[in-house]
Amino acid sequence: MGVIGGPRPGESASGDSGETCVETRETAQPTPTRDTYERMATFRALVISVLLGALAGIVLATLAADSLISTELCGLTSDSLTSRPCLDTVHQAVAKVIRTQELGALVGAILGLFAGILWVRRKSAKADAEKPGPSPSAPV
Repeated sequence: MGVIGGPRPGESASGDSGETCVETRETAQPTPTRDTYERMATFRALVISVLLGALAGIVLATLAADSLISTELCGLTSDSLTSRPCLDTVHQAVAKVIRTQELGALVGAILGLFAGILWVRRKSAKADAEKPGPSPSAPV
């Protein structure tokens, strides 16, 4: 007997082991509700907003990096003999870093474009394969 008094799966209600009672349970997936779709859309919008905000922060930091780094490393001195070489070195280093970031962004964008094209093609080919063709009796 089960804990609550009912038969266990595989036991009959009478308790003799000669008969077996097989329980069948359907494991149906719950259908998504409108509320679920709204939550997913809200989550998607929040993720996109966070990513766009991070991208805007990267762009702003890249634009302001030259002056911020040169001020932090070289200071605000009026001595042109010591500050000028320092500023030139910082400007050159930051320019190389920014060029490297731009190149990386360009390569990433191109690779992302190709990956997106392949994904869309694969998805449409899969949908076309699953689409039923015209019935044989239907006129063409």
